[in-house]
Amino acid sequence: MQRSHNISDSIYTSKWFYHPNKDQYRKKIGLHLNSLIEAGAINKDGINYSVNGKLINLVIDSEKENNRHNDNIASQRRMIQVTFALVIITAVGIFIQLYKQQVI
Repeated sequence: MQRSHNISDSIYTSKWFYHPNKDQYRKKIGLHLNSLIEAGAINKDGINYSVNGKLINLVIDSEKENNRHNDNIASQRRMIQVTFALVIITAVGIFIQLYKQQVI
């Protein structure tokens, strides 16, 4: 079990204590912890937090969703590249046809 300020030390090292936005970071971590408590992923006992099995499932699901998102972005980029290549090929084909007909 860890206290919330120890969690900050684990994430940001002990230098976070001197950072000008330390209160903002602490609130952000508190919101994340409260969200995980409400989801049933961690338990709070006084000022200590403990992890249960549901957190592992949440992390795995989050990673899967992130991977799907990245795959979708990569697919969209490939589609843009293929579309651009087809536009170029079509333009070259039109230019060749017009050249054969002596229009240009």
